[in-house]
Amino acid sequence: AFSLCVWCRHGVMQPLAGKHHHVTLHGRRQALLGDHADSCLAYARGLCGVAGATGAQMTGVSCAGFALEAAVEGEAKLRKLLVRFPVPLRHASQVRGFAVELHHAAFAALGLHYRLRHGYYRRGALMAIAGVAKAIAKRRVQLGAVGLAAAALVVAVAARRRVG
Repeated sequence: AFSLCVWCRHGVMQPLAGKHHHVTLHGRRQALLGDHADSCLAYARGLCGVAGATGAQMTGVSCAGFALEAAVEGEAKLRKLLVRFPVPLRHASQVRGFAVELHHAAFAALGLHYRLRHGYYRRGALMAIAGVAKAIAKRRVQLGAVGLAAAALVVAVAARRRVG
């Protein structure tokens, strides 16, 4: 069981300072704050123990963790939550790794039935396929570069034989 989440009564803890805040959010604000509603809901339910959460949205990132606002069945106001990182954030490059780790921990805490109902395995399969496609495309570029270099070498050797 995880106890990585606390309810923040006074909003988000200290935001990431200076360049770390900029590096973390600049150009990726939508990816961090808006694209992962399924993860945010799993964080609220699985890591924060808010079983009645019907929706959740990330509202910020601090050195301590992700700030969420969760809609909870029967509550008029959004509940503010903090999903704590396993260790305090020291560099902005750690955010993605923590997000992935917490995503898997949250879904694991919610059980197999929840994972099946909420597309956990489907999303994982799609990400794996995308990774393989990216690797193949990268390999093609590498093979293309090797082929081009080999062709240039053949042309250079042929030209040298004509001159020599």
